[in-house]
Amino acid sequence: MASRSIVYVDDDPACTNLVGHRLRSRFDYAVETTDNGERALEQLKANDVDCLVLDYRIPGEDPLSLLDEAISSQPDVPVVFFTGIGDPETADAATDAGAAAFVQKGPGGVDALADALDEQLGD
Repeated sequence: MASRSIVYVDDDPACTNLVGHRLRSRFDYAVETTDNGERALEQLKANDVDCLVLDYRIPGEDPLSLLDEAISSQPDVPVVFFTGIGDPETADAATDAGAAAFVQKGPGGVDALADALDEQLGD
């Protein structure tokens, strides 16, 4: 099976590098990373992307507006939040707004993210 294409948006370069590397090497995803919501939307529109993964806190970005733009642009591409925010209200707001999943960073977080991606992508 060809690897799935993921765009991962996070403003923390260490997290972006670590998560991107793990998804590429351990889970065989093709991962493009960026720290900017606008660039992510451009990648989403210009490329064949299977899933968009967003951090909930990106400076200068409203996560729910970014989610809405992504869904409006590519309604068949699931959007998964991968974030350090763990409160249920935030998770509920994201999923109510159309996020396919809300995964918390931390120990085991990349494995949980891979599980969410597999679930969304039917792997």
